[in-house]
Amino acid sequence: MSVLIGHASISENGTINGKKGDQTGKEVCVRNFYSKPWDFMAIHPDTNVREKHAKAVEAGCANNNIGYGQGDRNTLNTEAKKVNYDLSKVGLCNTDCSEFQNVCAVASGAAGVTHGSNGWTTATMRNALKAAGYKIITDSAFLKNENYCVRGAIYVKESSHTVCGLTNGTYAAQTLAKAGIGGYAGNNNYSGKGIGTAVAKCDMNIRSVAEVKSNTVYSSIKAGTKVEVLEVLANGWYKIVWAGASCGYAYTSNTNNKYYTYTANSKNNSTSTSGSSGLKQTQKPESALCFDKTLAGAYVVTADKLHMRAGAGKTKADYGTIAEGGKVHCYGYYNKEKGTGAKWLYVACGNVTGYCHSDYLKRA
Repeated sequence: MSVLIGHASISENGTINGKKGDQTGKEVCVRNFYSKPWDFMAIHPDTNVREKHAKAVEAGCANNNIGYGQGDRNTLNTEAKKVNYDLSKVGLCNTDCSEFQNVCAVASGAAGVTHGSNGWTTATMRNALKAAGYKIITDSAFLKNENYCVRGAIYVKESSHTVCGLTNGTYAAQTLAKAGIGGYAGNNNYSGKGIGTAVAKCDMNIRSVAEVKSNTVYSSIKAGTKVEVLEVLANGWYKIVWAGASCGYAYTSNTNNKYYTYTANSKNNSTSTSGSSGLKQTQKPESALCFDKTLAGAYVVTADKLHMRAGAGKTKADYGTIAEGGKVHCYGYYNKEKGTGAKWLYVACGNVTGYCHSDYLKRA
């Protein structure tokens, strides 16, 4: 797994000053992790703050209006103020490594983070970050190895350089534990509530979304690791929790059943939910072939009794019925019934997932 960082690096002249704007595409950029070596790592205890910081770094690195220059480094903050710290919209300016992280921290909404008449320097960052509630790690084992990287963490070599981690390394959860951050707390809301378990057949990435996209890897698990499956999505992905998770839940692919062996919980074979009549997922639902993001959301049943089935059509295996007023959730996936073209939405009702005819569903 390639671990990435984002930083303000050097001017187009290979010096500390240059023209406003990124002249080379590498003055403020994303690159692979490296060890400076770093003196410390600062991690905000709030996952949302870390994510907003990382996204601000990514937006700044993608905006070629932002160049490198120490002499006029505070022009980034001046321009960022004008657009409410949306770094994708910042006009022509310059920054340097510490000023860049200061502005991104302001953009993250971290309580206690401000930007004075002059932004942070690498010599002042430790005290500023500690005062704002960031957790400081100085153990070199966590600083030099990319596998311990945490997305949104700030790495600092004092009086030298600073960068932001953009990828959760394989052992990010251990880094959060080292920092004393409740990285596991979110699992309390999900653990023990799954529909089954799955065992990885090979080493697998765990992602923040149910698709392969850059910078969405939370962590990785080894072959043989058992995960708890919260939901089976129509695109062949699992929504899961797992031991050592640094987030409440995440996603992993099991397209065509290639990557995991799955065992359903017996207690979920006859799940009763509000408005349902003993829904039983007697077999695995068919894969959804169609997707429309606008269909995603909560729905209410309008028929007296609406059947949930393993596929699109009345001949497909019947899981049971949902009474009028019962609620289901669609993630945008659906299939069309062969012959009629009728749209059957792939929906979840409690812990059971299957297909319901769209004519008998309305937005909640």
